Order: sequence, then C-alpha cells, then structure tokens
Amino acid sequence: MGIMKYCALIDHKADINECVEQIKLDWKNATNDKDREIMITNANFGRKLAILCTFFTYSGFVFYNIVIPISRGKVTAEDANISFIPLVFPVSKYADALHSPMNEIIFSLQVMGSSLGYSVASAACSLAAVLAVHTCGQMQVVMNWLNHLIDGRSDMSKRVDGRVGNIVRQHVRILKLYLVLEVKDVYNRIKLFGPLSFCVMAFLKYHLLILHEDDIRECVKRIEWDWKNITYIQDRDLMITYANFGRKLIVICGFFMYSGFAFYYIAIPISVGRIPAEGANVTFIPAVYSFSRFVVDTRYSPVNENVFSLYCRLSDAQHNVALQFSCRVCRAHLRSDGSVDKLAETID
Repeated sequence: MGIMKYCALIDHKADINECVEQIKLDWKNATNDKDREIMITNANFGRKLAILCTFFTYSGFVFYNIVIPISRGKVTAEDANISFIPLVFPVSKYADALHSPMNEIIFSLQVMGSSLGYSVASAACSLAAVLAVHTCGQMQVVMNWLNHLIDGRSDMSKRVDGRVGNIVRQHVRILKLYLVLEVKDVYNRIKLFGPLSFCVMAFLKYHLLILHEDDIRECVKRIEWDWKNITYIQDRDLMITYANFGRKLIVICGFFMYSGFAFYYIAIPISVGRIPAEGANVTFIPAVYSFSRFVVDTRYSPVNENVFSLYCRLSDAQHNVALQFSCRVCRAHLRSDGSVDKLAETID
C-alpha cells in the first residue's frame, strides 16, 4: 500500500502542484481582513488535522514495529540453542534471520522500510486533509462575498455585475480544485484498498475466532487453573506482573484501534462537511466506501445519513473484532511467557 500510494502521488504530481499554486493564489488575493480570518482559521484546522494524521500514523508504526517486538524480548528458537528478536514481517529461511548480526540487520531494515511506508501514508492523508479544509474555507469566503453582493465592499468591484463575475469565477476555481481532489478512478481504487482489506481481514478474524472457539475456551480454563493452583507468593507476584502488563497492552490496542476508527470514519467526514454533488443541486456527507448508484443514490437525504450511520456501525463492529483478536493473542502470549518464567524460577 505504501508503494502504491507513493506511485499515486508521483502520478498526480501535476495535480498536486496545481492545487498548491491555487492555494498560493488564494492567499495572495485575500486582502480583506474577514476573508483572511476565515482562511487562517481553516489553515490552523488543516494543520491540526495534519498533526493528528501524523500522530496516529506514527503511533501505530512505533507500537507495532518497535514496542511489541522489544517488549517481548528475544525469543528462543525451536530447533536451535539461540535467541533472536522476533521480526515484524517473515523472511525467507535462506536469509538466516535467526543468527546475529543478521537478525539485528534485518530487524533494522524492516523498521526503516516501515518508517518510509508510514511516512508516505502520513503525507498522503495530511495533503488530502489540508486541501479539503482549504476548499471548505474558500466556500466560506465565497459565502462572505455573497453577503456583500448588493452593498459591495471596499476591496470589491464598484458594479454589481462585476461582483457577480468575481464570485462566479471564484466558485469555478473552487469546483476545479474539488475535482482535482476527487482525482481519477485509479487513485480511488488505491485509496479504498486499505479499508476494504481491513474489512476482509475483520471477517477472517471473526470466523477464525468462531472456528477456534474450543481452543480459546481451553486457554481460558488453563489460565483459571493456573490462578487457582498458584500458592507460592513469588510465583503469584510474577503472574500479577504479566497480567498487569497484558492489561496495559490491551488498553493500548483498544486506544489505537478505536482512535483510528474515530479519526478515519467519523472525524474526517465530519471535518470535510457536506460537499456539493457534481450533477445535482444537493450536498451530502462523503461516504468512506463508495456505493453503487444503480442500487440507491446515497447523495440524497435521508439515504445519505442512513448509509453513513450504517458504515459507522459496521466499521465499529470490524474494529471491535480486530481488537478482541489482538487482546486474546496478547493474553495467550503473556500467559505463556509468565508460565515459562515461573517454570524457570522453579528449576532454580
């Protein structure tokens, strides 16, 4: 996905440059204090959105690519008397990623590669957010011009038809910028690949949880048995330490999972606001997933609001499944690590 987004950004380099030039021109032509105040407000909001994009993107990178491998520590190989850093992405056995220094080199390369991929994703999201917010700001500027259409303003044309012409030209420029933001079908498919792949993965995880229901129940019973049969205080303290660490991991998983859901499925559509339809005199909430107009036209109310609410509920269920899957994996791993440490302490 990172490579595809990078190629999409390069492919639309001319469109991005055109958007930047239009933004520069808008700031040069903004001479009225009220217009500049509107643009500054939207620019600050766009900067905050870009900061949020970067924060959530890199927090996911740090947590998944650095914190989890380091928190687990070095693990012991099954068929060799060595320990190694668990890799985020599997590699071919021909690379022999278990032995040092190859293990540390591959781990560092994976971290650097993931950092580049997340940088591209952060840049793409931040650019889209800034351009969308600037477009909304220009719509507010045009609305401010309409308020002075009859009486005029010091920086506007003296004639009514001149003021109308300026408003129409500005509106055409905004629509042109909006069409550039809509981009082409290729980029739309690339943009939808991430959410759709996450949707497919959520269904797979849900079916895996159902398929392994008996195994999960057995793991829970074993954990209950361990807690009931622990008598030595030091062993109990060790289990409490791992249990607290597991709870913290679950809280972190829940935070990042639902922060991504709230930001992508709720914050971005609401911050963009209602957008005008290209072939109709209506405004609608942009949907996260595209919907076929041959089934129903989601641009019109109340279908638009119902579909948006349905998307939010389904996305909430998907993130909940992903969270439950991650929580059970964390608990099972930490329980195993705690049992191994307890056994090692018993041997000592």
